Amino acid sequence: MTQSNNDEMPLSTPTNQTTLIHTLPFVASITFASLMFSQAIYNAGLHLIPIMRGQFTFQSNIMLKTFLTAAGTSTFMFATMHIIGKNKNLILREERHMETNKVGIYALIVGGLILGAGMEVAGACPGTLPIQVGSGFFPNGLYTILGAVIGASLFSFLKPYLKKFQEYGDFTRGAKKIVAVGTTTNKVEDGNKKENDVDMMVKHFDDATNYNNKIQEYKHRYTVYQWTGYNHIVVRITFATLLFIVAIVTEVLSPRAGIISSNVKQEVLDELWSPFICGPMIGILQLPLMLSGGKHLGSTPAYITTFKFVFSIFPCMPKRMKIEKLTLDSIWEFLYVFTAGIITLIFAVFVLPPFSMLVNNNTSSFNRFPYDGSVDTTVVEQIIGGIFIVFGAKLASGCTSGHGISGMSHLRMKSFIAVASMFVGGIIVGFCRIFIFK
Repeated sequence: MTQSNNDEMPLSTPTNQTTLIHTLPFVASITFASLMFSQAIYNAGLHLIPIMRGQFTFQSNIMLKTFLTAAGTSTFMFATMHIIGKNKNLILREERHMETNKVGIYALIVGGLILGAGMEVAGACPGTLPIQVGSGFFPNGLYTILGAVIGASLFSFLKPYLKKFQEYGDFTRGAKKIVAVGTTTNKVEDGNKKENDVDMMVKHFDDATNYNNKIQEYKHRYTVYQWTGYNHIVVRITFATLLFIVAIVTEVLSPRAGIISSNVKQEVLDELWSPFICGPMIGILQLPLMLSGGKHLGSTPAYITTFKFVFSIFPCMPKRMKIEKLTLDSIWEFLYVFTAGIITLIFAVFVLPPFSMLVNNNTSSFNRFPYDGSVDTTVVEQIIGGIFIVFGAKLASGCTSGHGISGMSHLRMKSFIAVASMFVGGIIVGFCRIFIFK
């Protein structure tokens, strides 16, 4: 399909330019994101192993509805940032990703399949693991985190040997860059300052109505709008709307929790929040993270950071397996994910019980803490599932948050392939479990 020359994301600055992080606002955004994410996952019930597994056998669609509404809200957030002109960090993020991400279709599919299989086996994804532990699945919940850290270290050790496979079949590389608007030799003087057309496009990029007149055609066909040639704002809003429509249809066809294992008490299911509340709670987090730090939701790097912390005490380890420089930019996912687990523990133990008593007029109410997931899974499943989750996510260069909520919201073609592969991997293992063990 012929590409339009007016719907591409501009490469406004060199790829090695760091997105500006304002420390205090970014720390506040991380804390807020941890709080909201923990409450969304815990109150949607996505920390419950039967609900996660039930998605892959279509017995429960809580996870799907939460995922769709989270991705839809996230897409609306990115579109809004473009429309109101607060898109500098967003542009830098996309520029850097387009220039550095070389993962090919085979790694996306294989990694996605492995990740999905791990999610079914462990009953969790990278973002929900600490929240499982915080919900009272302790100490058994730590086995899945152990597996995740093992998976992270295994991938880092094998990374040089996997690089060729991981980059094979990258379908997003296109022709050389073509300047389609104006000429880069024209200068605009402002006192002693001169700017070329590309700089001016970035400077005036907040004018979303003239977006199509300012963008150039670049060498990548990385997103849906780059492949189709349609206006990116129109595509974003259409896609977000479609996600919500699918979520609503899913709710109509599969209302509430669906068919859940009897190991989950009805009192727990009765206290769960609607996916149409919890999903947007997650998706809206893209706004503060992107504005304050140029970051979007992602969880897998937390386990990479964890194993690097451990391996840094051994001087014989290769540099790629150690923390070289401790900065907020390098450990923010670690802080975000594990703080969410701590907040879940505080909420489940100290906040929810008295709140439930208040709502029920001081009469006794069911206490959801602690969650005993050991009745639904074994230690072996947890460790193997944890390894698969992070190894697959690293091979595919993204997890359910990185590809599913963030990547799809950026309309990245690679993310659509990875997410589809995740669901296929989980579905295959889920139905194998039914036919083999039941």
